[in-house]
Amino acid sequence: MQTDLHHGLLSASDEDEAHSEAARSLLAADVGAELLFQIIADRTEQAAVILTTNLPFSEWTQVIPNARLCKALLDRITDRAHIIETGSDSYRFRRTVEKRKKNT
Repeated sequence: MQTDLHHGLLSASDEDEAHSEAARSLLAADVGAELLFQIIADRTEQAAVILTTNLPFSEWTQVIPNARLCKALLDRITDRAHIIETGSDSYRFRRTVEKRKKNT
């Protein structure tokens, strides 16, 4: 069912060449958010989920424009969660910068 929804929405987007790039981006964000929500909802009470992000929860509406879906998704993700904040610095970015400094 999830795959059918995903393919159906993407096909509809691909067939309509009149859609602007912004409209396609919003569609992709909505489809992605709905699929992520479905995965999280299906796994609730069944198995652990590990999720990483570089965005604080307050900025998730930039990626998931549907505020209701965003709130519901965050509600499920944070329920009984262990949230580990590592700070704003990206480990991979810091490692890349250090590597470049060594090479120059």
